[in-house]
Amino acid sequence: MRKAEFLFCSHPTVRGRSQGGTQIVLRKFVAATIAAAVICPASALAASWNAFDLFNGTNPTAPFRYTAFSGAIGQNPTLMTADTCPYDITCLQGTGDAGVFKPGAATPGAIEVDDGSIVTVPAGALVVDPGDFGIAVFFNAPQAGTYRIKALFDGAETLNNGVTVARLQSNVMSSVIGTPNTTPDNLAFNGTVTLGANQFFGFFIGPGQAAGHDLTSMSFRVAEGVPEPGAWALMILGFSGVGAALRRRALPT
Repeated sequence: MRKAEFLFCSHPTVRGRSQGGTQIVLRKFVAATIAAAVICPASALAASWNAFDLFNGTNPTAPFRYTAFSGAIGQNPTLMTADTCPYDITCLQGTGDAGVFKPGAATPGAIEVDDGSIVTVPAGALVVDPGDFGIAVFFNAPQAGTYRIKALFDGAETLNNGVTVARLQSNVMSSVIGTPNTTPDNLAFNGTVTLGANQFFGFFIGPGQAAGHDLTSMSFRVAEGVPEPGAWALMILGFSGVGAALRRRALPT
């Protein structure tokens, strides 16, 4: 895609006939320059990532990684590992029963677990089991920039007894989203964050006050935000070229 966009955004070539066509050629050049300066830098940088689409049972799955904790909440982080899952489910497992699961195409939307609780899996959402000490899902920025974050959490079990959801970011103090130890009901996070290359933004999902019954569905989408300084520089150069072209008069033939 980026190669195609680069080819589309190459320097415009304008063809025209020489008889009385100087002004027409100039106008075409101006229009083509505006398109190259405004549309192409923004579209060439556009990229998005969806944790559900990319989840394949490996960890990390660029640019996302999945971490479980042990010993104490928020301590001793370790990357989850692949496991064999039934019912056409792809999963990663951590210590203390923590896990992340992706239902497959053959998995029904509602699954009855051993204790009688019904787990409802929304379309396009991963299922998180925070285990004894919680898990975290991180997005690692592939390059410095501004990123738009959209996430949604919901209590997947009918017997859900509450979880704690918090945002985590490089060099920023973590903060709880919603109310701690409650069942999330379409708990949403929508925001824009600025990250350096390889810095992270993610979410911690901690267990409720009682063990078990805390399966939580999660969608996590990231998209690049505004153009970077380099793109703005290209846009400014493009506008400068437009201004210079408009100031020139057509040479007499």
